[in-house]
Amino acid sequence: MSSQNRCCVCMKKVRTRIPFTAILDAFVKRRIHIPPNNRCCKEHLESGRFNDASLLKMKIENKDSFLTGKYVAKWMTLMANHCVRSQRTLDFCGDKQYEECVYKMMLGVGKDDFELLHNECKGKFRNSKNRCSAVIKQLLEKNSKLTII
Repeated sequence: MSSQNRCCVCMKKVRTRIPFTAILDAFVKRRIHIPPNNRCCKEHLESGRFNDASLLKMKIENKDSFLTGKYVAKWMTLMANHCVRSQRTLDFCGDKQYEECVYKMMLGVGKDDFELLHNECKGKFRNSKNRCSAVIKQLLEKNSKLTII
């Protein structure tokens, strides 16, 4: 989406540049990349971020975008910082069901293999599902070869 003289939400003529926190927020919540120097109306922003209604109104204009190396480096740093700030615990043993690819990406084994390993560990750790998951992950990292694509 590109709009250097119009609002990227409602297309009115505006002069307010979108703060990078709002650009990052749009990418995280809607997977929409807004190029730097784009504009939007002040009423679409709350505390430097897009409000929920404005995020829903956004339309994707292009399926691809040109990014400079310098911009990609800045983007990666800001995304990493965002991930650290919003770090969450993954509970592979809880009620939430993750897809097979998440198990393989995060643990190196599929869901069925993880459940077998988890059942082996049950009772051997202080009733901590996350501790058991962490131990399984460490064992897998030390004892298995990783495939790098």
